[in-house]
Amino acid sequence: SLELERVEVPQADRLGGQAGCDVRNLLAGSRAALCAVMVGLSRGVVAECVPYAKDRVAFGEAIAKKQSIAFRLAEMHIETESMRWLTWKAASFVEQGQDATRPAHLARAYAAEKCMWIADNGIQVFGGHGYIRDNPLEMWFRNARTLGVLEGMIGVDEVRRPLQPVRHDRKSDPTTHWRSTMNDFTLTENDKAQLARTRAQALICRKYAREYEEREELPPEELPEREEFLASAEAVPESGPDDSPKPVMMALHAMATYWGDYSIRLKQSGGGLGNAALSAAGTKEQQAKWGHLTLSMAITEPGWGSDPSMVQCSAELDGDEWVINGEKIFVTTGIRAQGAVIWATI
Repeated sequence: SLELERVEVPQADRLGGQAGCDVRNLLAGSRAALCAVMVGLSRGVVAECVPYAKDRVAFGEAIAKKQSIAFRLAEMHIETESMRWLTWKAASFVEQGQDATRPAHLARAYAAEKCMWIADNGIQVFGGHGYIRDNPLEMWFRNARTLGVLEGMIGVDEVRRPLQPVRHDRKSDPTTHWRSTMNDFTLTENDKAQLARTRAQALICRKYAREYEEREELPPEELPEREEFLASAEAVPESGPDDSPKPVMMALHAMATYWGDYSIRLKQSGGGLGNAALSAAGTKEQQAKWGHLTLSMAITEPGWGSDPSMVQCSAELDGDEWVINGEKIFVTTGIRAQGAVIWATI
């Protein structure tokens, strides 16, 4: 928990600068990123289940040849791809500066349910082996459960703020709206090089995820092999004008980084949820000042949960400083963070 009593913060430290930031777009961007994490986890589950089903023999043949298992695996893959395309659309709206509230909410509502369903069915494919620590499925199942409540209970949010239907001009081509709000997702060679590097680092994280969980210890700031990897890996050029836009690459990197496991990355330098908010809404000066730190995200409050519209923590401008009063709980990665993004009502 975090108790704030007349905490004075310089006026320039308001996220987005003096003008602040568009909270709706910030939430939409964070939800698109969260959905990408769920896609990454789901893809990891499917990638683990398919070869296992082909190798596991029961009643004289591989269980992958059993219709019930084959259909289950097919449905898991279908749902993963559906999550992925909803995430693409939300990221595309964010990138183009459009109101991404609706596509981001749809993606999050769908992904929160299906990620859990995929993890649960992954355990079903493994049977008893999926429930023991010899395999990663039970850990991923717990990870999927936490992702579903990371921004609060999705069912409550759906009831309190129902989505309004989208109205289209009947005279216009019904496919125009779709084409005008989706990006070309063709990756450049530079995009591919960056994602390959991210995936290689993610495999290092996966290697140590179970080890540190069993120890019930925080992983080190830098994993043993990461320094060696960075020293030997080829340098990747900075993104250019022809490369994929930032929100789209953010989603791709999240899918690659959290492939199968995400918990260890959140606990490392630069992996905090507050860093995502800084990247999405911070000014260039703020990103340069805090981008190298691990930043936690402080939204949740006692009695109100994680609903941003009900934040009771207040910030009042007093001269050149904001004076913050309130209390936060469940501050993600707060035990290791070097700073925090505090949600407060002005």
